[in-house]
Amino acid sequence: GGPVVKFLVTPNNILEAFLGYDNKEYHNQKLNYGEYDRDAQGMRAYLSWTWFFLSRGFATLRYDYGRERTDGIYSDNKLHGLSANVNVPLLPASVAHKAGQLFVQAGGSYTLQDYTYPQPYTDVGWVAKTEERKDQIYQWTIGLNWEVIKNIGLVLQYKHVKWDSNISLYEYDNDVYTAGIEFKF
Repeated sequence: GGPVVKFLVTPNNILEAFLGYDNKEYHNQKLNYGEYDRDAQGMRAYLSWTWFFLSRGFATLRYDYGRERTDGIYSDNKLHGLSANVNVPLLPASVAHKAGQLFVQAGGSYTLQDYTYPQPYTDVGWVAKTEERKDQIYQWTIGLNWEVIKNIGLVLQYKHVKWDSNISLYEYDNDVYTAGIEFKF
């Protein structure tokens, strides 16, 4: 955790800065010993800009930095991330007043994660190697959020994650479809 500072730059623009410290304890690690232990401490920071437009619409750009010093050396890393998100109302105010607000939400991010120490692995040709791991993570999402009545909404969302790594063991693609009910209070 840590403090967040927000500056109202103009009536439609907010600059936000965060600087904090994380302490992560993973209780369900499959490899939680020695060099593979992912429990971590480290600094985290971000800087974001939010622009409010239309009625209840906004767009956000954000840069993230993180430094994880893990108990096991193979997960020790630094990360740099850039993300963009937009929330756009789809219905005119007169219709939204009767039918409820309907928003389309879309976003994407790119994260570069560099690991500090070389780690041993076996490549696809069953050759033993040692290399510093470097990952690139791409995420994008799109969804609909309908506020049926005040403080209660329906949410439909699709999210895709593509994790590229120079060590193929860590690569994957993942698609997640969600539907839910959102309560605000």
